[in-house]
Amino acid sequence: MALAAAAGAARDPILIFAGNVLSLNRSPTAGMKPAGLSEGPVVPRAEKAIETGAPKETIDFILKTVEDDLTHRFHHVMEKE
Repeated sequence: MALAAAAGAARDPILIFAGNVLSLNRSPTAGMKPAGLSEGPVVPRAEKAIETGAPKETIDFILKTVEDDLTHRFHHVMEKE
């Protein structure tokens, strides 16, 4: 609830999204995270963004991750042609 309140107060769509992701991921009843798996690299960055009010590091990380993945997939497709 505190995450959603902090994200809502900021009115920043990234923080609102991160707050929702964290709420779902952290919910003991959601059942969305199988036991034994780590939370991954985004959740700690999103938590830090919410705490500091500065989402740039999280946004940059996500953009770089997507760019790297798309570049890899593009080259994979091009190799097959």
